[in-house]
This record gives sequence, structure tokens and C-alpha cells, in this order.
Amino acid sequence: MIKYRKPPLVERAVGVYAVIDEEKFQRRLQGWADKLRQEFPHAETVTEWELKLTEKDGMPVMDEKGHKMTLRQRFWQTNEKGVRIRCIQLWRDRISFNLLENAGVQHRFEDLDQMTKQWLPKWAEEFDATGVSGVNLEYVNILSLQTVPLFATVNSINLNKLLTFYAAMPQQVQAIMPNLHPTVVPPYDFQVAIQGSVKAGSTETPLTFHAKLVGERKKTGVPIALRLTLSASTIQPKRLIPVLEATKELALTHDCAVRGFESLFTQEARQSFEPYDVHSTNSY
Repeated sequence: MIKYRKPPLVERAVGVYAVIDEEKFQRRLQGWADKLRQEFPHAETVTEWELKLTEKDGMPVMDEKGHKMTLRQRFWQTNEKGVRIRCIQLWRDRISFNLLENAGVQHRFEDLDQMTKQWLPKWAEEFDATGVSGVNLEYVNILSLQTVPLFATVNSINLNKLLTFYAAMPQQVQAIMPNLHPTVVPPYDFQVAIQGSVKAGSTETPLTFHAKLVGERKKTGVPIALRLTLSASTIQPKRLIPVLEATKELALTHDCAVRGFESLFTQEARQSFEPYDVHSTNSY
């Protein structure tokens, strides 16, 4: 498989869900946090609210009884300049592992794979998570003047040459309206989801691929930027597999995400990301 030295990839993340007893989670959380701080010394707690809306007289009304609060624990590693580069996030029912850009040095899938294989079994043992529902892998790409300079200016991005989704759009529009000379204008948002399964021997693994493009909030004097998130997931409701199997499924989701990356970016764009031999030490 071809890999890339300079993809617009800024973050990798993998999430794993499990059923964990609330009382047991609270009782063992402090001990787990102490272990994590040995390698991830910077900790913080993030409060998240889920709000429930109902309808009254045709208007949305906030249902005060439907509010739900959850706490997310974050444990960070930083580089020598204090920039956050690695993170383990913890909720009561899931854990995630995140790799962020490190001073321009591209992280690799192998780094995320190693991090997951090191800490996922420890988490499962600590909280008695005997099985999980699969893995969810996300690759976040930022499209901007900094990451795709051959296709962007401060105020515009040439999506016709960058993404295959937009490359065919002008021809399709002209086929419908021959006298129109179309130009792609904001908003550039789109998303697509594909669901299926992969069979290996007698085992069939569910697999969902999702791509979502959204515009980053534009600030005065800041170049335009788009966020393209590619995710691949083997998670399904009521699915339960051993933790060891989940670590193996990470490679499957990575392969799916890379294939999605190659299908969404044009050949010209992929060439600008500097493809190289699969046996090299760097990778997408």
C-alpha cells in the first residue's frame, strides 16, 4: 500500500466502548488516574452537557428534566516546548487514544497502534471490561494554505483539483444547465457513510466508513480552512468481542480509512502529499 510523507493529517484517534459498572468505575478511577499520570502527567476534567429539546406550540423548548451531564477525563503528554501531542481520554463507558501534530513531525499509524495495544488491555483489566463493542478510528485532515499550498490561497481552496467529489461537479452541472459556468462556493460541507462487512474465514466483521467535510470558523486575517474527518468503525449495538480482538480490528479500520483517503483525494493531490514505498519508516 502506498503511504504519504506530507498528508494534511493533523490528528489520529481511536475510541473503544464497553459496559462498565458505574460504582466500580468511580471506585477505581483515582487509582487508574495515578497510573496514567506516570506517562501522561497533565490531567484535566471536561464537563459535557447533553440537552433535551421538546416542542411546544411549534417552537423548540428546552426540557430541564432531560439534561444529562457527563465528565471526561483527559491525560496529556507534551513535547519539550509544552505543546500537547498525545492524549488518553476516559469516560465511564469508553476510552480513546489521540495523537496530535508534533512540531511538524508526522505521526504514524504504528504509533497509535502501539499506544492502543499498550493501554487498552490495562484499562480493560482495571475496570473489569471483559468485552468491547469494536473500535472507532478517526483521521482528521485540515485543508488550508499551510497543508495543501498547491491548491489553496488565503481566501480560497481549489476543491475541483483537490477532492474527487468536487472534480466531477462542474461537468455534472453543465450537463443539466449547458449555459452555466459553475464555481464551487461556500458552504463546502458534505458527508457520506458506507456500511458493510468484511469476511475472513468464518468470521464476519461489521465495517462502516464515514467522511465529513466542514468549514472551520473563519476569522479575519486567518486563511480559509476545511476539516475533512475520515472514520472507520466496527462498532455495532449489542456487539461484544474480546479486547484482544479489538486491537486486531484497528488495522482493519486503518486500511479502510486509507482507502477512503485515496478515493476522496485526486491523483494530483495525492502526488503533492509525497507518496512513498510501503516499506519506508514513515506512513499515513
